[in-house]
Amino acid sequence: MTKEEFKHLFDSYFDTVRSYLFYRGAGVDEASDLAQDVFLRIWEKQMDVDPKTAIRLLYKMAGDMFISQYRRSKLEMS
Repeated sequence: MTKEEFKHLFDSYFDTVRSYLFYRGAGVDEASDLAQDVFLRIWEKQMDVDPKTAIRLLYKMAGDMFISQYRRSKLEMS
Protein backbone atom coordinates (compact mmCIF):
# COMPACT_ATOMS: atom_id res chain seq x y z
CA MET A 1 0.00 0.00 0.00
CA THR A 2 1.44 3.33 -1.02
CA LYS A 3 1.24 6.49 1.05
CA GLU A 4 -1.26 7.95 -1.39
CA GLU A 5 -3.53 4.90 -1.19
CA PHE A 6 -3.38 4.94 2.58
CA LYS A 7 -4.07 8.68 2.74
CA HIS A 8 -7.10 8.23 0.49
CA LEU A 9 -8.37 5.35 2.64
CA PHE A 10 -7.84 7.34 5.84
CA ASP A 11 -9.42 10.52 4.49
CA SER A 12 -12.38 8.63 3.08
CA TYR A 13 -13.24 6.47 6.08
CA PHE A 14 -11.79 7.87 9.31
CA ASP A 15 -14.89 9.87 10.28
CA THR A 16 -17.15 6.95 9.40
CA VAL A 17 -15.16 4.50 11.54
CA ARG A 18 -15.00 6.98 14.43
CA SER A 19 -18.78 7.51 14.24
CA TYR A 20 -19.32 3.74 14.20
CA LEU A 21 -17.22 3.31 17.34
CA PHE A 22 -19.04 6.16 19.05
CA TYR A 23 -22.36 4.50 18.13
CA ARG A 24 -21.11 1.22 19.63
CA GLY A 25 -20.57 2.96 22.95
CA ALA A 26 -17.08 4.39 22.94
CA GLY A 27 -16.59 7.89 24.26
CA VAL A 28 -15.56 10.65 21.89
CA ASP A 29 -11.85 10.43 22.72
CA GLU A 30 -11.87 6.64 22.88
CA ALA A 31 -13.60 6.41 19.49
CA SER A 32 -10.94 8.65 17.94
CA ASP A 33 -8.12 6.65 19.51
CA LEU A 34 -9.55 3.32 18.40
CA ALA A 35 -10.18 4.59 14.87
CA GLN A 36 -6.56 5.74 14.68
CA ASP A 37 -5.44 2.32 15.94
CA VAL A 38 -7.41 0.62 13.15
CA PHE A 39 -5.67 2.65 10.49
CA LEU A 40 -2.30 2.29 12.21
CA ARG A 41 -2.65 -1.48 12.14
CA ILE A 42 -3.47 -1.39 8.43
CA TRP A 43 -0.39 0.75 7.75
CA GLU A 44 1.95 -1.31 9.95
CA LYS A 45 0.91 -4.60 8.38
CA GLN A 46 0.87 -3.08 4.88
CA MET A 47 -2.48 -4.73 4.24
CA ASP A 48 -3.84 -4.78 0.73
CA VAL A 49 -7.29 -3.28 1.11
CA ASP A 50 -9.74 -3.70 -1.73
CA PRO A 51 -11.60 -0.40 -2.17
CA LYS A 52 -14.87 -2.27 -2.74
CA THR A 53 -14.72 -4.07 0.59
CA ALA A 54 -12.71 -1.56 2.62
CA ILE A 55 -15.58 -0.37 4.80
CA ARG A 56 -16.50 -3.92 5.83
CA LEU A 57 -12.90 -4.62 6.84
CA LEU A 58 -12.67 -1.35 8.75
CA TYR A 59 -15.95 -1.97 10.60
CA LYS A 60 -14.84 -5.51 11.49
CA MET A 61 -11.46 -4.36 12.78
CA ALA A 62 -13.00 -1.45 14.70
CA GLY A 63 -15.64 -3.68 16.28
CA ASP A 64 -13.04 -6.24 17.33
CA MET A 65 -10.81 -3.55 18.83
CA PHE A 66 -13.74 -2.02 20.69
CA ILE A 67 -14.73 -5.37 22.19
CA SER A 68 -11.13 -6.11 23.20
CA GLN A 69 -10.81 -2.70 24.85
CA TYR A 70 -14.13 -3.20 26.64
CA ARG A 71 -13.08 -6.60 27.97
CA ARG A 72 -9.72 -5.24 29.17
CA SER A 73 -11.43 -2.40 31.01
CA LYS A 74 -13.80 -4.84 32.71
CA LEU A 75 -10.89 -6.99 33.86
CA GLU A 76 -9.04 -3.97 35.22
CA MET A 77 -12.11 -2.89 37.18
CA SER A 78 -12.53 -6.26 38.92
